Amino acid sequence: MPQARREGDIYWSFTGGLDEKRHVYIEGNGLPERFSSLKQSSFQVFELGFGFGLNFLLTASAWSHRAQPGQILHYVAVERAPVAPADLRRLLQRITISNKERLTQIYPAPVAGLHTLWFQPNVCLHLYLGDARSLLADGLLRNIDCIFLDGFAPIRNPDAWDPWVLKQLALASRSGATLCTYSVAGHVRRNLQAAGFQIQRRPGYGQKREMLHASLPPDTHEGTPLTVAPVSVAVIGGGLAGHQVARALSRRGIQPTIFDDGGIRLPMYALSPQVALNVNPESRLSLLGTQFTNNHLDVQRIGLQRKMSSGRRQRVLASLHPDVASDCGNGLLYTHGGFLYGKDLFTDETNTPDNRIQRGQVLDVVEQSDRVVVTFQPIHSPSTQIDNFDHVYIAAPDRALTVLSPVPLTPVWGQSVVIQADSTIDGPVIADGASIIPGPDGFQVSATYDRDRHSQSDPRYQDTEVLVHHFRRSHPDTRVQSIRAITGQRTTTPDRVPVAGPAPDWQALGAYCADNTQTRPFQNYSDRIGLLTGFGSHGTTLAPLLAEFLVASMMKEPTVLTRDLMTVLLPSRFLLRQVGRLQTPL
Repeated sequence: MPQARREGDIYWSFTGGLDEKRHVYIEGNGLPERFSSLKQSSFQVFELGFGFGLNFLLTASAWSHRAQPGQILHYVAVERAPVAPADLRRLLQRITISNKERLTQIYPAPVAGLHTLWFQPNVCLHLYLGDARSLLADGLLRNIDCIFLDGFAPIRNPDAWDPWVLKQLALASRSGATLCTYSVAGHVRRNLQAAGFQIQRRPGYGQKREMLHASLPPDTHEGTPLTVAPVSVAVIGGGLAGHQVARALSRRGIQPTIFDDGGIRLPMYALSPQVALNVNPESRLSLLGTQFTNNHLDVQRIGLQRKMSSGRRQRVLASLHPDVASDCGNGLLYTHGGFLYGKDLFTDETNTPDNRIQRGQVLDVVEQSDRVVVTFQPIHSPSTQIDNFDHVYIAAPDRALTVLSPVPLTPVWGQSVVIQADSTIDGPVIADGASIIPGPDGFQVSATYDRDRHSQSDPRYQDTEVLVHHFRRSHPDTRVQSIRAITGQRTTTPDRVPVAGPAPDWQALGAYCADNTQTRPFQNYSDRIGLLTGFGSHGTTLAPLLAEFLVASMMKEPTVLTRDLMTVLLPSRFLLRQVGRLQTPL
């Protein structure tokens, strides 16, 4: 029997864990029948106490048998003390339950924060590792249809049954939402009633005579209206970020039109988490992004070794879990680091037909009432075209676009080299002033940076020498046979953090910043235009996660990022910081 040392309690009844959970949570909430008769496009479950994920696996199984095509299950779960990945594998090996291998495959390392995990094409797990009060205080949860309270016995874990927690869950739920728990303690019943739930005792399972069923009255509140999927969607930019937006849309059955003006692509891209001496939002974002990329793309998981001094190494290690990084003598070895082949990053898994890929230059993007107008100059054509869309995602650095022009983006040119050598070396990727990727067709060393280079030019001898020096320093016994140079452009921001979020009304933002009496967060953001750019050298790590975040937020789905991370990504942050009013709108 698995037991939680912190709470001094068992995870489920001695008389049968799966049967007890099926009785209390699946059948207690009437989920099979509700899934079969569901009229809306999605259903959202909230669980307090993820544990070994058995409730989730049972719910996903019921959903797979009952849901209609195109419907998505969003399962939001909170776990303050996550079980170790090794313990999860060990326990699930002993249990007969559907898709347990998939859960062990995507189960994250214990990095604090919100992990978004597409478990199946129609099931998305949002696993928050941290205290439930922090997630609920963000105020981002909404449209909950069903609640599982599975947070150990109230006497051993009183925080899970706190009146404030239960009230926030009620406020985040839709009218008619149900709640089930095995506890019938008097103060639990009273706290649920005070939060607005109607309660009912029902027969329990095994030796537990009773369980608790609760529901919100039908006329409580309707929550946020569920968004109807857009009929027509455009992605501006055919680079790394644009392809990740297209992937995120394809998970929702949406096939966008992609506007692609071409660009340089590398054979390989390093997956390199960025961490700080002290944990901050940017370093947490990088670790979460690394895990998302690992779970949703074809990463070559050979690890990444980042060289650093002993003193710095120990300080960084103190803030990381051993499952994330370890000391390798002259640096840190990141377990989830590695690289991706360019063909895997840019493969069009959405099966977009040729007539949905527009090649040329987008001249402007303008929102007009209930549509977004895109003006486009096709390649090899003297005339422009105009198309209308419901949603447009701008994943390109073109500041000539009206909606993107106020964002302070800086182009940075750089050079990489592909080196053919007399031998091959098995991993890991080495990060030591440059990333050295050991691919099967040669080593790739990336990259130099040049902010003074204003247009693309031929490879430069001095840049090649710098990169070859990095390679020889890491692999002194490997003889170079040939070198091929590749030049390209990155785009970065003043704070070196990407831009990801809905486009602000720039005119309204200027007026807001000029008004010294304003105290409320700026609220004027587009429901139809999203911005995703400025990744610098962190595209592989962050673009897949932030594309998922942007699409989910535009579709009014459960949040992918917590409020503190959303705030550092806002396209409006540069102006709002200047007036000291940088806040994330509710």
